[in-house]
Amino acid sequence: MRLGESFHGAEVILGETTKGEALTLWHTDPAHNFLFNEKQRGEDHLSHEQQFAYLIRGAHIASPGDKLFRQSTVSFWDLAAWVRHPDVVPFDQETPPSFEPAIIPSVYDTGADVRVTIENAAYVERQHDGRESYRRFLGTDARVVFTFDEGQTLLTHQSLAFDLRALITYCYQRAASYTEQRLSFEPGSIKMPYSYHQDRKRTKQRTHHSQLVLSPAELSPTILFPRWWAGISDLYPIPQILAGRHYTRQAYMEGHVLAAVASTEKLYACLGLPEKRFDDSFFNPRKKEHSQLEKERKKTDASQEQQDFAALVSTGIKNEPTFDMKLHALVAHVGPDLMVAADIDTELWVKKVREVRNKLAHEGSHVDGISDSDAADWLGRVDDSTRVLLSLAVRQWLGAPRMETPRVRRIFRGRGVRLEPDEQPGTGEQADA
Repeated sequence: MRLGESFHGAEVILGETTKGEALTLWHTDPAHNFLFNEKQRGEDHLSHEQQFAYLIRGAHIASPGDKLFRQSTVSFWDLAAWVRHPDVVPFDQETPPSFEPAIIPSVYDTGADVRVTIENAAYVERQHDGRESYRRFLGTDARVVFTFDEGQTLLTHQSLAFDLRALITYCYQRAASYTEQRLSFEPGSIKMPYSYHQDRKRTKQRTHHSQLVLSPAELSPTILFPRWWAGISDLYPIPQILAGRHYTRQAYMEGHVLAAVASTEKLYACLGLPEKRFDDSFFNPRKKEHSQLEKERKKTDASQEQQDFAALVSTGIKNEPTFDMKLHALVAHVGPDLMVAADIDTELWVKKVREVRNKLAHEGSHVDGISDSDAADWLGRVDDSTRVLLSLAVRQWLGAPRMETPRVRRIFRGRGVRLEPDEQPGTGEQADA
């Protein structure tokens, strides 16, 4: 074998097998690689160790920037609940039910459309006596397939897998563990096999489909996939923040909270909620009248300090909703009953979000840290409650039907900001900024 050039911290080794088949090995910098080998660790959990190489069979490829790969397939641990088809079919039906493929137009502004297919969907069979059989329900071989008409770069396929993982993470409300990713030059002809696992522990316990925030059974893939990839940019950084917390250490709680709270203002703008507190026909004449009064005052014998303050007041009045108003508007948009079902006291949540935001963002982070167990509990509640609201709002934005309160309770209850009988809310509120 011969050693090729280095690029982006990686080395290229070109060679061939004893039978003359071309081989390419990309040995990459660990900091830029996501390949993992799964190992058993005890009976309840699995751990992973890293290995850093891409093996490509059938071609010599000098650079991963070449547009060569037309298709990639991605599999995740415990994907069966998410890919469960809503139809119950007769046990003797020859053709299993399948989801309709989706098209994401011009993904990542490449100008290329990608076809997204869910293969080997899980489903339930009905026996001749009426009983439902789960013989084909496990769906352990389910996978999502991305197919282009023309070859795309490795980075494009990696980005698709990354954003699909964010979608799975959002739906499960926990980290999604890759089990395998494969790329090919031509659809159906696997030429670049490799496994792709995340470096974290994961439980072996499987999820029931009713515990998911959203699935293709509720929202057709023809809608879900294009909308999610539109949201990756249009809602940025909300999808990334909702997923990202599950892949970082809990020690960064302050960062998690601040990111979630900041996302509420981004969400407010994305939903097209009122940007003005008052109608212009009401606000503008009164602001003009107020400004005129201040001009009259400036003609009197006033100190320079008084004149400066008058100028500040006359120009500083803005027709914008306060932060509190935005939070209340988001609650109204999502549905107060859903927030209550999630065990969230909305008034207390608004108060604590404002308090935490002001302390973290406007007072040099002078807020009790996670070393204080009580403070850590409150930070965690504010973070969780805010993410519940964001998750419900994103579900609506994607076009899914309104979630019923019992299901909200099942998925989210216990995560919210609420007052216990022996608790008093914290003090130290700051003026709204």
